[in-house]
Amino acid sequence: MTGISVLNDIQVQVNPSGTGSWNLLRAYALSYEQTAETTGLYDSISGQQENIAGYLDLTRIQEFGDDWTGNTTDTGTSWPAMQFSYSGSGRSTVNCLKPGAFPCTDNSSLQERYIDPVYISPALSGPTYICIAWVNYNGCYRYAASETFSQRYLSEVDNGLGWQETFSWQEGHMNVAGVPSGQSVTNPFACTTSNLNGFPCWEADEQHWSRILLVSDDTKTQRTTSGGPTITVDDHNAYTYTMAAVQSQNAWCVSGACTAVWDWGNVNDGDYLDYYNSQFRGFSQVHVVEQEIDTGGGSCTGACTISVEDHYFITTQGWGVWNQSEVTNTSGVGCWNLEGSSYLCPSSPSWASTNMPSGDETQVDEWAANGTTLLKRTLNTYTLDCAPAGDPSTPVPSWDSDGKWWTINPGVNNTHLLVRSWIRTTR
Repeated sequence: MTGISVLNDIQVQVNPSGTGSWNLLRAYALSYEQTAETTGLYDSISGQQENIAGYLDLTRIQEFGDDWTGNTTDTGTSWPAMQFSYSGSGRSTVNCLKPGAFPCTDNSSLQERYIDPVYISPALSGPTYICIAWVNYNGCYRYAASETFSQRYLSEVDNGLGWQETFSWQEGHMNVAGVPSGQSVTNPFACTTSNLNGFPCWEADEQHWSRILLVSDDTKTQRTTSGGPTITVDDHNAYTYTMAAVQSQNAWCVSGACTAVWDWGNVNDGDYLDYYNSQFRGFSQVHVVEQEIDTGGGSCTGACTISVEDHYFITTQGWGVWNQSEVTNTSGVGCWNLEGSSYLCPSSPSWASTNMPSGDETQVDEWAANGTTLLKRTLNTYTLDCAPAGDPSTPVPSWDSDGKWWTINPGVNNTHLLVRSWIRTTR
């Protein structure tokens, strides 16, 4: 990319007569923040240096009246500006090399990451080795790894008129190798920054990307009472997440591991670029607590719980193939896990009732403020209605040269056949 354009302003114009010239009614001027690329980072697969793009964020929207001049000074009658702030930063030390900068200190924040122990990063000149920057546990790990450097997340919006909303984020993990004692494997926050440098959490993102998740948002408004103080009312919403517990057959990783999942894909897609091929399928449950917190007066100087809700979703039955017998009969073995053991490939076709409707809500429980009295329960059921035979959206089956694999495109290994479908909802 040699250049990029941004939207500088939005003008609202009127033409009362319908025949004359257009006149400015109001305008919105937009401002941004931008950083340069990060250079000199070593790619853990090729050992070659690469550059990482910087960020470009919207930081300000200023509304002007009909006297806006439209110049760089943005002069004219205006409302207070809407301001946007962000969080998220990359590591100050780009590379983690041994000998050299290892051991490293990972001071990045809100950046997603990925490791693949199947592949070892190449040696650089020296020899110098590329280490995983965020893992110093028991020495230099040379596994193939990747991470984001310039992801940014909205942290605050302020309209300058007494309304402000803030957002808090946290990195979640799929807990591939398990979690510390006493923690739940379905909790994406069981592995935290403090224990990512030790077993089993340093392998929490093995062959899967971590995710940055919203954990709370606060909407603050200024409330003025007659003859009294100005009270800041904070509407606080907190979110906790639960991953799906996969079928016991999905021991495709290591023995006793990979018991929870938030993504789906072809279990035989094992090349080192497979980290781009998984599909995020969400969480099986989201717990939401809404509270009011008053500052400067009011009745809720502590946290007053207003409502508690539990939302349940269809997610995924885990990684697999669309036909177990085809892979096993063709290869003679089937699938392998990271320990080198063969096993029957798990079945997880895209059209399965626990895969295709992923993201659809099955149940909503609304609780009283005490969190134990159920006030209302909404149940949703779904009927999978695939396209009828002969529908042009359904691909005609074709076969590989060995007469075994049913695919959309001949030569593609046991791909998940995608068919058009409709989901009918009954409440």
